[in-house]
Amino acid sequence: MSTTEPAQPPEADVPREAPPPAPRRSARWRLALASLGGGLLLAVSALIGTAGWAVGSEAGSTWLLTRLTGVLPWLQVTAPRGALLGDFSAQRVQINLSGHAGAGDRVVITELSWRALAVRPSDVPSLWAHLRFAELHAARVDVLITPTPGPMKPPADLALPLQLDVDDLRIAALHVSGLGDELLRNLH
Repeated sequence: MSTTEPAQPPEADVPREAPPPAPRRSARWRLALASLGGGLLLAVSALIGTAGWAVGSEAGSTWLLTRLTGVLPWLQVTAPRGALLGDFSAQRVQINLSGHAGAGDRVVITELSWRALAVRPSDVPSLWAHLRFAELHAARVDVLITPTPGPMKPPADLALPLQLDVDDLRIAALHVSGLGDELLRNLH
């Protein structure tokens, strides 16, 4: 008589594989944060690239000035050419001092051009930026101020939040409406 052991099913001989470990929460969070950080980096890079294109190329500057007309109705630029940063010219630039489009106090600059505009942060904490022009020229500047009854009051402050450096400034003709019909010519 032989004793035989009962046959065991074949799968009992094969060692079982351990189930895969459940993903750790910290790994999921790291992946989510890395994805979010990568997305933000991509968005910031796209924004910086678009801003650089908008002020550093003729097509970008024309696009930007067209869009600004809707946002800044007090600024009108006619026939812009060139890049805002660098060399630029415009047939006519009108700045409405009242803050909206239409008649009123305004400055009209005819045949405005500049060469080698550079912008950098200002060294002075209260100023936004330092603008440097190699050349800034205009064929004519008209300052059109509506007369008011009584004596004119001088402005309390002429300070701009910008630091300006112009190596070569030329205005062929300057007309200020409140000073009569005389033109100041060949200002350097």
